Amino acid sequence: MSKKKLNRKVRKRSINIEASKTLTIGPNQHVFAVYKDGNAYLADENGVPYDTGLRSMVKTYQGQNKERVIAKATNLNSSIDRVLSWPDNFDYLFAIDTNTHTEKYDNCYYSVAAVYSAQVAKVSEHERQFNCRLHMIIEWFYTQYVKIEPYSWRELILELSKTIPTDKKVGIVVDSELGNHDEYNNRTIPICGEWYLPENYSLIYATANVTDEWCNKMIIQCDKTATAIMEENYKAHRINFNLKDYPIQIANISLIDH
Repeated sequence: MSKKKLNRKVRKRSINIEASKTLTIGPNQHVFAVYKDGNAYLADENGVPYDTGLRSMVKTYQGQNKERVIAKATNLNSSIDRVLSWPDNFDYLFAIDTNTHTEKYDNCYYSVAAVYSAQVAKVSEHERQFNCRLHMIIEWFYTQYVKIEPYSWRELILELSKTIPTDKKVGIVVDSELGNHDEYNNRTIPICGEWYLPENYSLIYATANVTDEWCNKMIIQCDKTATAIMEENYKAHRINFNLKDYPIQIANISLIDH
């Protein structure tokens, strides 16, 4: 082992759980923190859980100047102490990342979004098996600069909604707009334009700067694939489009046949 690796500083990770409902306790009531089967919750002296609503969970580490978020999920059904257990809250799981080329193509911005799907098997209480596959590629071109990432989310969800029933919960891992995730997931603000996140969809935040969790690894793979396809198409001049009168237009949506 090198001296560099021996001296490498390992930053401590922290996990915080937040509740959507405020808990009001009377003068003769007691509150106990209970941890059972990976779930943490507040209960009375008889072990009966208090109703604290849906839970949000965030995993962080202390950076040089501020606390950094590794992963965050909102409106989980239970307070799960491990990010590894987040998929248990969803029927379907996807990750998406969009990259934009640094140079314009024929006076147009060019972006590519890569989408991966995950099949998750519960091996044990603290072990999951992930099988991730490339699911979709979205190509964008536009003459007026916009934050294209939310538009990619919308196109992905509109495509998924064609086949996924509304009674199935879908989690989508993304790596941006962290400050708006609570509002997006609670549908108090639109994602883009006047378009709101559907009721059965939730955004999960994960940074691509670490490899701690499954969601971080999925975002990293989305980033690598989007970059590779974007650079290959740009270099080979495989971008074919006609902007007409539209400032933002999808060049291509490719569903990957598994």
